[in-house]
Amino acid sequence: MKRCWIGWVVMLISTAAYGQKDSTEKIEYSGLGPYASPYRYQDLAMSPLQYRGWMGGLEWSYPTFKARTIDQTDVRLGFGQASPSLPAFNLGNNSYNWLIEVDYSLVWKVLPVSRGHLWFGGISQTVVHGKFHNGLQNTFLFWDVFGVTGPMAEFSYPVTFKETTFPLRSRLLIPILGVGFEHNFNSLYDVHVSEFVGEIMRNPNFIHPGNFTRFRWNTQISAPITNGNRLTLGYSLDFFSTRYADFPTRFANQQISLLFDTRL
Repeated sequence: MKRCWIGWVVMLISTAAYGQKDSTEKIEYSGLGPYASPYRYQDLAMSPLQYRGWMGGLEWSYPTFKARTIDQTDVRLGFGQASPSLPAFNLGNNSYNWLIEVDYSLVWKVLPVSRGHLWFGGISQTVVHGKFHNGLQNTFLFWDVFGVTGPMAEFSYPVTFKETTFPLRSRLLIPILGVGFEHNFNSLYDVHVSEFVGEIMRNPNFIHPGNFTRFRWNTQISAPITNGNRLTLGYSLDFFSTRYADFPTRFANQQISLLFDTRL
């Protein structure tokens, strides 16, 4: 297993070096737009119940396309409200959630498939998931904070309709290694936020496939508009489960986004 982890690290480093040797010709976009997401999660520190709700926010994307590589930075900021999935427990049990995620990915072209191409590389992610629970008798603040890295695959295909090309991209990422910070028995009931965060940061956990599961599948299609700009419609399916601290957590969502991409 250790050899496998070392292999992924070597792969990511070599991918970055390979990307630096790519041609200087490139196409860059900066995309910004809203997203909406039904989501559900379970945090045993808060409740054995599953919570469901809606989250909305902004997404920013900055892809750079070269002849042999694609590197991309994505930032998502979201806020939502959730309630227990069992109606009998809804009264007075609300949870307010915010999600901050920063991704950087680098893939290179490895195989032509029909008119499309298969790309392979790696991704790194930093995620902050905050949960403010307002119950009938108590109020809690919970955090999931982790940084992870792992392999990523992408398939791109030019969809043509009436002499207009609509670029289609489908990406699958599976982070497997990293470090995570999460509440434990010592930090759960801290009163002051500064002490709460400080206690979390003093308890880092090494993330590996035995205590962490994460995948994200994203498909998007772009429609050209004026002056090289475009509109990008995206759909994502996201899931993560943490088991490295005293309280396991699960989070799953589906996301629909619409970005206005400006060509730089």
